[in-house]
Amino acid sequence: PTPKLAVGQSDCILFVYRWTQDESVPEKLVWQGKKSIVNKFPESAAIVSIVWPPNIASQCVYALSNGKIKVGNLRTNKSHILYAVDSFTVSLAMKANGTELLSGHGDGSIYKFRFPTVSQESSYDKLFHSSQTPLLLVWISSICVGGTGPDLTFYDVDGNKEQVLSVDDGRCSSLNVVCSSPNGRSIVVGSNDMLYLLTREVQSKYWINLDSKPLLNIVSSTALAWSPNGSSVAVGSAAGLLNVYSTIYRRYMYNNTFAITHLSPTDVIIHDKENPNSTPISIQSRLGEIERIDIYPEPGFTELRYVVGKV
Repeated sequence: PTPKLAVGQSDCILFVYRWTQDESVPEKLVWQGKKSIVNKFPESAAIVSIVWPPNIASQCVYALSNGKIKVGNLRTNKSHILYAVDSFTVSLAMKANGTELLSGHGDGSIYKFRFPTVSQESSYDKLFHSSQTPLLLVWISSICVGGTGPDLTFYDVDGNKEQVLSVDDGRCSSLNVVCSSPNGRSIVVGSNDMLYLLTREVQSKYWINLDSKPLLNIVSSTALAWSPNGSSVAVGSAAGLLNVYSTIYRRYMYNNTFAITHLSPTDVIIHDKENPNSTPISIQSRLGEIERIDIYPEPGFTELRYVVGKV
């Protein structure tokens, strides 16, 4: 699909830009192609958050500061209200499969919206109330909520509190931005001058602070985005910088043929370097950390192999 970028502005308008690929520009540099505005959604209040529903390229969901949650149709250039809350909207989070949506509000309330299906109409209700203003909100296996301090609170899908995790290591006074990995098993959180990588242990089910990294010359992190393959995170800053950091847990070659990349203790991607056009294989463990990967040929076949992971 043609790459699109939605930009919400404080002067009460949302623009959607489209990039047209120039044949002379390599595919990996798609954002250097020609851009044009293809949609405009003027509003009565500032746009504070935007999410793209998975697998629906013709729609984007956005929140207004006045508590309204709306969806913009890129085909008709029209928008309509999904629901409205009598409190300032501060955050949005989409469920991975795109069937449900969360919104966080200034009074601490978290609302859940269910998109319509063949057998069920759309609906929304208040899921729970957070003791923090939910400036940070992400929905993975748990619902993660963060406010102005260094604490993150995790809830289950019914709004029951699971865990409170503090990333305060003497260098963090507040958290600014958060994003989840493509597989939903890790979270990156940015503060003024630190980046924290959190992951959920398979057996204990508790979230832990796996690693941290100082952000030099950043001033303050203002935006985060994880690469689709889960190998890196881009960090935008108040100083206008955009830095990219590797999130690879471990990487090595197997028999000088296969590149083994551990994205987390429980997630591995395998690339066949002898066949660069082949599709990488992704492996996830639900039993514990993957300590070793072995690859064996299928008896009687020269091109078929099977992978064994030791946990």
